[in-house]
Amino acid sequence: MLPWVLLACGNVPPPEPMPAPLLPVALPGAAPRVDPSRPLEGRALENVVAFAQLYNAVRFFHPSDEAARADWSAIAVDGARRVEGAASAEELAQILGDVFGPVAPTLRVSPSGLRQDVPEAITPPKDGSKPKIVAWRHEGVDLRMGEGDPVFRSERVNDPDRLPGEVYEVELSGVSCKLPLTLLADERGTLPHGDAAPAAPPPEGVSPTLAYSLKDRETRLADIVMAWGVMQHFHPYFDVVETNWPAVLRKSLSEAATALDEQAMVVAMERMLVQLHDGQASVTRMLKQSEGPPIPEAATRGFLPLDFAWVEEKLVVTSVHPSAGAEVRPGDIVVAIGNKPVDAWMAVFEPRTPAATPAWRRLVATRPLRMGPKDATASVTLKHEGGEPVTVQLKLSLGMMDRWPQEKRPASIAEVGAGISYVDLERVTAAQFEAALPTLAKASAVIFDLRGDPKLEPDTLGHLTSKRIAGPPWQIPQVVRPNREGLTYKEIRWFVEPKAPRLGGRIAFLTDERAAGRAETWLSMVDHDNLGKIVGSSTAGTNGNVNAFAVPGGLVIRWTGARVLRHDGSRFHGVGVRAHVPARRTVKGIREGRDEVLEMGIGVVSGKVK
Repeated sequence: MLPWVLLACGNVPPPEPMPAPLLPVALPGAAPRVDPSRPLEGRALENVVAFAQLYNAVRFFHPSDEAARADWSAIAVDGARRVEGAASAEELAQILGDVFGPVAPTLRVSPSGLRQDVPEAITPPKDGSKPKIVAWRHEGVDLRMGEGDPVFRSERVNDPDRLPGEVYEVELSGVSCKLPLTLLADERGTLPHGDAAPAAPPPEGVSPTLAYSLKDRETRLADIVMAWGVMQHFHPYFDVVETNWPAVLRKSLSEAATALDEQAMVVAMERMLVQLHDGQASVTRMLKQSEGPPIPEAATRGFLPLDFAWVEEKLVVTSVHPSAGAEVRPGDIVVAIGNKPVDAWMAVFEPRTPAATPAWRRLVATRPLRMGPKDATASVTLKHEGGEPVTVQLKLSLGMMDRWPQEKRPASIAEVGAGISYVDLERVTAAQFEAALPTLAKASAVIFDLRGDPKLEPDTLGHLTSKRIAGPPWQIPQVVRPNREGLTYKEIRWFVEPKAPRLGGRIAFLTDERAAGRAETWLSMVDHDNLGKIVGSSTAGTNGNVNAFAVPGGLVIRWTGARVLRHDGSRFHGVGVRAHVPARRTVKGIREGRDEVLEMGIGVVSGKVK
């Protein structure tokens, strides 16, 4: 059956090895635990909800040495299994204390109404001495994926501005919790000194998350607990999206509990992420290899030898790979794939596609329609111009990284009119651009194509300005207490300096909903500083540094960890950059081999279109 779920659009590096765990991990060689699917409801559901809330508060905000080096995957799986069966608040309190006691010895958990004093170890010494005060400080959150983004940091610091004995108190399903957020420390570490010995680390090259199976119900519950908690504390856009995130936790736990296989768990995670309205959020399932690091499941799949896009509310073939043969042509309407109408496929994929705008959701939800088992044959029903629908058999022979232009475009650098140069920022290399600069500087006009992700850095815009210009405001969440209490943002601004040679001709930028992230940074600066006319349609409204983390069973979750605003401080998320001059593709234009957006850009820079 076609299509299959698109799990990734690029290679995802495996997570870095975790610190030596305090709890044992089921390593390869031992059969992973498999707990069959069954509903999670009533008291059992509330128990796991309470565990999720306390788990994430302890993981990210309790500053003990034991918590800092714990294996939080193992704790999540073990805790989800143990708390579910608690029949009373007293039993739940006992289990929560047992689960977190080894990593948070100063945590106090009791049935509501039962008074418990905080331990003496967290209060200031009576002799008047001033020991170190240790607390977590998060700038975004560092989740150890090793992708090299220095923006996100999580560190335990000696913070003299924090009060000793600072405690977070919360009521959870009839249970009272008192969690110290600051601890005293001496030369040996945080107080009190724990006696839990770290277990042996996993073998070199083994990803701890792949030691678990998504077939195991408790692993699936743990995945929801972990992913929900990361977003609860660190997602930067809750102030502009309407989401009842606590209700999402209950629904997602219920879906994970009854998922029948690994793919159903991927869907449950995707459906949770949809509620963030985050166009950079995604779920990638990583697979073990006999040799080498894990790979995304999509890397094992094949892709149809054609590309398509929604044009005039129809799914239209925009580009055809030579291997497809003469039966498929640009401008053909895709009616069905695998004997299932395209609209029916979209009804499957759109509800589980995270996005900030409807256009970006439809774009991303369309990608799985090209994907299936490598070298399998798929039936695709097409409607040629003026003809009846025809069904062709196409081999899914292309790999994940086999890319070609999504529509007919000029060369990456070309002359498209008298004195008018064209630069495709999605394809041009830095070396090609540098070599072309003398020609571009002499051109009467330059059209930059930003209908996709640019290869060049935004400082290229220095060639379009005679003054220093600023990028849009980037804001990193500053998080020091659970559940976003006291949340602030650290603003980062970076600048582009003028560069020689200056491109003095008329400038236009082509764009549409395919422009997200870095492309939107470019266009925000173009718009704010009047560096050129923007031609096309609105961008994806999806910008900010991407963060990533892995959960048990091999799922890697990507999401937006820092937010971006407009230059004036107003909302950018879900709005994007709007074109100054509207232009869109048409089915007729695609069939004729025309690029109507480029044609409009040429009209703008030549003065024929105002």
